[in-house]
Amino acid sequence: MEHRRSEPDRLLNELLRVLTLFLPHLACTRPSRTVRPWRGWRRPVSAEPPPIGSYYEKVVHYGLQTDWGKREADEIYPAPGVQPGRRCSGARRFRGRGRADQVGLLEGNTRGFLVLRPPGGEPIAYGELQQRPSGALIESRLLLNFKDGSLYDESVTFSQADIFRLEAYRLVQRGPSFPTADISFDRKSGHHKARTQEKKGDSESTASGPLDMPADLYNGLALVLLKNLPAGGGTGQMVVFTPKPRLIKMELTAEGEDQGGGGG
Repeated sequence: MEHRRSEPDRLLNELLRVLTLFLPHLACTRPSRTVRPWRGWRRPVSAEPPPIGSYYEKVVHYGLQTDWGKREADEIYPAPGVQPGRRCSGARRFRGRGRADQVGLLEGNTRGFLVLRPPGGEPIAYGELQQRPSGALIESRLLLNFKDGSLYDESVTFSQADIFRLEAYRLVQRGPSFPTADISFDRKSGHHKARTQEKKGDSESTASGPLDMPADLYNGLALVLLKNLPAGGGTGQMVVFTPKPRLIKMELTAEGEDQGGGGG
């Protein structure tokens, strides 16, 4: 598996990553570059891995039961040979880790056109969401232009190697709908700059200096985290500027599921 995971096949790598969650006997991280790595192991012949046909159907059933590890197995889709209402004594039960940053769905190219309106009212803003890979990072930008001339412009750069990690952030907002704000910080420099206004009509305040970004800092990543939320929800932090930075705790929970559609 280690040999296969090194190949530039994104679909295969993702399949192998999912299999390691449900098949402990395949989750071997021992590196090997030989064509037949099992030959070099001093194991009896019976240690050969079982054929995929012997466990493929069980993996599919377990994935259906648990939404691929996001909730506990139940009796909705009993595995072959298991009576409804009973659990296999040897089944491995997967529980959410309570971490909102665990990568479940990889992010890629995204482009969407947005309309913002109050319930039952006319549109008050139009905008666009763009997201694209840039090397090992993902760059995302949310832009909203309001009818009254206000602007909301949020740019986020993050990595997704096993966990989502915020690398850089910038927020610009101005106009009649918002107090003025121009905020930026990044993990590489470890610094921040902020120009904020407490409310419209107040004088602007500025601040700059070092910023120690914790690993679970998620400014601008709420939508990404909600798509990967484990069972039971998760926790994290955001930084707010007044204009000096201040960390606040946040909790993410799921209220339910909605169905949607998309086209390309």
